[in-house]
Amino acid sequence: MIIPKNTISFIQNKINDSDLCFVLSKDYGASQPKHRENIRKHLEEDFSSHFSREQLAVLPDLNQIPTASDGYFSISHNQQIGGFSYSKHQHGFDVETINRISNSIIQRTSSEPERASAPNTKFLWVAKESALKALSSRDRNLNSKFLITDLICYDWQSYTNTDICSFKIKSDKPLKQNLNLGFIFLSEDMLFSIYFK
Repeated sequence: MIIPKNTISFIQNKINDSDLCFVLSKDYGASQPKHRENIRKHLEEDFSSHFSREQLAVLPDLNQIPTASDGYFSISHNQQIGGFSYSKHQHGFDVETINRISNSIIQRTSSEPERASAPNTKFLWVAKESALKALSSRDRNLNSKFLITDLICYDWQSYTNTDICSFKIKSDKPLKQNLNLGFIFLSEDMLFSIYFK
């Protein structure tokens, strides 16, 4: 699966990061054997310049979030596809099959005002998943751990001549944010979200 170049360019311009990229493959889908190990192997083989020797040594550990000395990676996968994103900005990335996001999970994880303001209620799930990754991965020194229900999506924007929506995140818990900007887009039957902390 390929994310359209104009979608990537649009996000690159909005966050001022021409290095933003996505690597996706059906070989990295959760239905494939060793899909998680194979994603890490791809990072090690093709993106090694972003990691120190010590970081490369722990990269195969599936219990560790990949930490790079040059930029940030975020991994996501579903049954059909998987892969990762790279940016110089700290971020979280999520990909879901749109028909697997149920109304019941949206009801449990978002408030009525959020559901009323979202362009599509299914956007809330991937928005919160990507934000949770971005905010939790590096903020482990905070006293409070984030739950998906702690995150509130707001300030939805749709952009003319694109199929991209943006959003922001807030919470009653303390957040450390710089950009606070997320993007959601649909490609085939996959819903993508990337949130820049």
